[in-house]
Amino acid sequence: MPIERVNLYSEPDPIRGYSIPFIGDIKISQGRNGRYSHFAYRVGPKLVDDRFAVDFELPIGTEILSTKSGIVQWVEDHHDGSFESTCINDYYNLENKPSPNFVIIDHDPGVRTIYSHFRKNGVTVHSGNYVEEGQLIGYTGKSGWIGPIPHLHVETVKINIGTDRLSVPMIFDRKPLHE
Repeated sequence: MPIERVNLYSEPDPIRGYSIPFIGDIKISQGRNGRYSHFAYRVGPKLVDDRFAVDFELPIGTEILSTKSGIVQWVEDHHDGSFESTCINDYYNLENKPSPNFVIIDHDPGVRTIYSHFRKNGVTVHSGNYVEEGQLIGYTGKSGWIGPIPHLHVETVKINIGTDRLSVPMIFDRKPLHE
């Protein structure tokens, strides 16, 4: 099923107060409105908005830390397949899409952060856990659609506002707490 790129003209106010989710050099492999993904699109009737996601290029096995304190909402870490293409339509046309391993943490009412592409069995937290900012939540890996290079996908979204998710700009204005 082909995707249809859509323009969303409103830009939500950025949310401040995020720490970098790892220790080490920062290399962004894809930012907002990226060339591979990170834009708003439809797949059938579903609207997906991930315009403000950030992909940090990281070696496999890098420790990932929570960017803010919150409650772990959802975890998946049993997938071990990946798809390495730069074309989002290629991914959506696959019959058996490899799913990413991910952690979703609720920080404030209606605001959550999604971390994707952990290694299989590489998540160290469970749904319902309270996590502190800077706490280890897992290790990077190759799961899901990873594009041309392994990376950590981080995205803050607002929920319950009429779309499947609305991406929100986040400002990383703090270093990792445990550096």
